[in-house]
Amino acid sequence: TILMNMPYAAVMGGTNEALRQLLRPDGQHTASDFLAAGAGSGMLAAALTNPLDVVKTRLQTQDVTAEPQPALCKGGASAAGAPPHGARQPPAMSLHPGLHTPTASTGRVRCLPTAASAPVVQRPAPLYTSLWQAMQRIHAEEGMRGFWRGAGPRVLYHAPSVAISWTTYETVKMALGSSRIM
Repeated sequence: TILMNMPYAAVMGGTNEALRQLLRPDGQHTASDFLAAGAGSGMLAAALTNPLDVVKTRLQTQDVTAEPQPALCKGGASAAGAPPHGARQPPAMSLHPGLHTPTASTGRVRCLPTAASAPVVQRPAPLYTSLWQAMQRIHAEEGMRGFWRGAGPRVLYHAPSVAISWTTYETVKMALGSSRIM
């Protein structure tokens, strides 16, 4: 996250200052100057750092998007009802009543929602093991376009967000400065 936020903040802050100076070289800025400079700097920063955001998002969400593995219940049955390969199906009447029961339609064993039969989570292997490997894989599978996925919505989100934030900050700063509180 820091590898994306630092460049974003640097581009956004520097661009905002440059746009304000371009709009009003005399330094007598208005709220519309702050809005325009904020929107422009938010758009540019969001666009330029989108590839970093794509990589960060893929790394952070890879467990959610990975292909799920069948979970196992204690006792060897899968949550889907079939015993795993090579596992023995426990009898309907086991030493631990209630752990496994045959379903009415198939006679297969299914897990019951009790603490004793909670499924054992099997995490899939991660798609990406490092930042560099994620970048290589995105490039190999999707090309350069893969790094620009979601750029449009990201730019549309950041433009008004930065415009409002900077305008609010500068307006409050000017108000406090004119009232001699600061």
